[in-house]
Amino acid sequence: MPMTAGGKSIAHPKIGVLSHLVAGTYTSTLIAGVTAATRASGTRVVAIQTLDLDFGANQEQLSASVPRGSSDGEYLGWPLGSEALVPRFKVRVAWEEVAGFLVVVNAVEPWYLHALRAAGKPVVMLSHAVDSFPCPVVRADNRTGILQAVSHLVEHGHRRIAFAGSMAQSDITERLAAYREALAAQGIDAGDELIFDATDNLQGGGEVAARRMLAAGMPSTAVIAATDYNALGIMRGLRKAGLVLPRDQAIIGFDDVPAATLSQPTLSTIHQSFEEIGRRGATLLLEMIQGKEVRPDRHLVPAVLVPRESCGCTAATRIRDTDDLDSVAAQTPAERLLRRLERRLIEGEAPTAQQAAALERAVEVIVECLEPAAGGAVPDCLGEAAAALYSISPRWTTISAVVACLRQYQKDLGKRLSRGQGAARLQQGITEMAIELSRCVSRGESHARAALHDTMTLDHELSVSLLSGTAGDPKAVSWLSHTTARAGCLGLWSTDSPAGAEEGRQLDIAGSYLRGGGRLRLPAQARVEQFPPDGLLDDLEWGSGELAIVFPTKTPHVDLGLLAVVTPLRPAEESGRDRLFENNALLSVSLEREVMTERLRRSNADLATFSHAMAHDLRNPLATISMWAAVARMRAGPGDDAAPVLQVVDQIKDVADYATQLVTDLVQYAELDRGISSVEPVDLNQTAARVIATIGSTIAQQGALIETGNLPTVLGRPGELQLVLQNLIENSIKYRADQPPRIRIDAVRDGGAWKMSCRDNGQGIPTASREQVFEPFTRGPTSISGSGLGLATCRRIVEGHGGRIWIAASGNLGTTVAFTLPVGPEPEPGSVAAPEIGPPAEAAPRDGAEVHPGRTPPTA
Repeated sequence: MPMTAGGKSIAHPKIGVLSHLVAGTYTSTLIAGVTAATRASGTRVVAIQTLDLDFGANQEQLSASVPRGSSDGEYLGWPLGSEALVPRFKVRVAWEEVAGFLVVVNAVEPWYLHALRAAGKPVVMLSHAVDSFPCPVVRADNRTGILQAVSHLVEHGHRRIAFAGSMAQSDITERLAAYREALAAQGIDAGDELIFDATDNLQGGGEVAARRMLAAGMPSTAVIAATDYNALGIMRGLRKAGLVLPRDQAIIGFDDVPAATLSQPTLSTIHQSFEEIGRRGATLLLEMIQGKEVRPDRHLVPAVLVPRESCGCTAATRIRDTDDLDSVAAQTPAERLLRRLERRLIEGEAPTAQQAAALERAVEVIVECLEPAAGGAVPDCLGEAAAALYSISPRWTTISAVVACLRQYQKDLGKRLSRGQGAARLQQGITEMAIELSRCVSRGESHARAALHDTMTLDHELSVSLLSGTAGDPKAVSWLSHTTARAGCLGLWSTDSPAGAEEGRQLDIAGSYLRGGGRLRLPAQARVEQFPPDGLLDDLEWGSGELAIVFPTKTPHVDLGLLAVVTPLRPAEESGRDRLFENNALLSVSLEREVMTERLRRSNADLATFSHAMAHDLRNPLATISMWAAVARMRAGPGDDAAPVLQVVDQIKDVADYATQLVTDLVQYAELDRGISSVEPVDLNQTAARVIATIGSTIAQQGALIETGNLPTVLGRPGELQLVLQNLIENSIKYRADQPPRIRIDAVRDGGAWKMSCRDNGQGIPTASREQVFEPFTRGPTSISGSGLGLATCRRIVEGHGGRIWIAASGNLGTTVAFTLPVGPEPEPGSVAAPEIGPPAEAAPRDGAEVHPGRTPPTA
């Protein structure tokens, strides 16, 4: 039945889920329960991630909730420990689209919850309670689960039982309180020396706790970990230290994650159903939306101890425990087999209708195939039963569990088994069942590896394309084709909306995607309260199990907007990594790069405009100073009395000329990145000739000899390449030795580039300074005038052409500066490549070289 949200009639009822991360085993499984509970009513789910890449920018927020480091030197990064953070999420995403919200652990601050209530939105909390905000809270029955675990360890003979976990979450502190209560009930003192901080809820935090346990001298014989991943981390840390588990330390975790059955030994744990928490929370929220009374207190989901090997139990022990629960004499062996399989394969919760049907079919096939009275070989029918059992519990531990149940079934048949053919037939059947289950596990792992390979390939292609720009405009979100998303759209904050506003901010819809082609019907703009737009939430046909997810597109430096996708949500690994989340992070970085590049472009343009204005304003007074200095010299009278004054006048003119040249060089240097033109073929022979003509008077005054080889035609910008050659020649002349300057410019083909060289017989450059000379304002001897920008300008130009520049040789014989340029059109037939670059030899011209000797300039 249609519902209303914010007074607006909508096609589909919707509820929201606020979570710090929409990733990881816990959150994704919980949301799967939410979507399962809403499916029958046609209610759609909008999950909103409240944590972003800026989560740690506010160090006060971070330090107030969880330490960044510990006395052990442990660094708490992200997403490790993110469950301890309460994001400063202020955006009212989808408030006018959804009718109520489920709020997962620490997703928003208390003020946000009160604002939701003030807006008329019902709220149900999941796995966490806020003292100042009374509302329905759905969480696991932590107390009962921990009481069972402590009692079980005491039965194994343990009295020194420790507790390890991160205390930043109310669920964990409740488990710690239950642990203390349970020990007290057993008459055991729960000293603080047995409490170990895990820093976070994942394996890394468990390893920290293990190191602290070892540092304390291992005061316990058993430990209860606040989460399974903490327990797995503790196991890893203790094994590294040489301990044998469970002999040296028994361990029980909490949650019953899939990885618990993959460890060695298998992890004993307290099972809680994340999916049931989500399902129960969604059911309560729908009741509140419908106006039903829901008590604002705790609604508990059962938590049940699942003994495995890490606590010291064996398969035989678990079968006896099951039999104690099912010791009803009236049950047949087949009924007891079904009950045992149910308890072992569906631990801690009731089977679904699909699981119950698969279990009944498996037992039916087993009983029929292994009937003792049938005689003969076991028929080829156990594959069906194995597939049914594996569908219920797709874990390798299913093999040992099923074999243990079949052996107990063998005992239950008792007298029906003759010592001959019947017993042998059943034993053969047990062996074949183990083989068939092994095949199921092998096929499942093979499919998983293939899927992982495909996923990693897609992730790599997408990451490279987003970061390199080959995916096109990232704002168009066509890259979503590499993900599981059915559709999506990107909203960027409008420049018309004030940053930091809590409501009414506008988003410009920058791009959209629809799998299979076509277009979504989306507005050009949407208020944040109406995002995601109806084109995603109402007009689009969703598949089974799909939901909308909204990610903040934000970095520590730029708040860009929001990304919304419609996708199925698949449980991820414990690390909290999720493909869509990581892709959104890459999108954020890519868009930030675009924003920063545009800001830099504008800044450079402003700087260039400023430099032009300043150059104009500086040149005029400098020119005036030079002019009056020249006038002063002309008007000075004869005699020795004028000499001191003329010396000062000459110094003034020299400083003014230097300042004028410095301004010119600075403007030239700043202009290099402004208005870059396209490249074209440049004949370097002609370029060198123009340079020599331009500075001909300097060449003549210094008595320099310029020699050029047969230079190539390259792809470049003519004016910039002329400046490179001019700067190099002027530097060679400026830093001359005692003899007249001899300079040679050569080129040699080096693969896809031309290697150019400018050799001289000058002073040389100290080895320690060869890299520094290309830095701006690096100068040679202070007695020689110059701005220190000549070689820096050369480097910027050469690198702007895709080449590099370096000091190839320098010493008593002079300096060789080498640089590369891209190859242009092929040279005319008959051209000769110049020899390899080396130190300058004789000043005499070589064959094919063009010599430009200095000439005495004409006098006025």
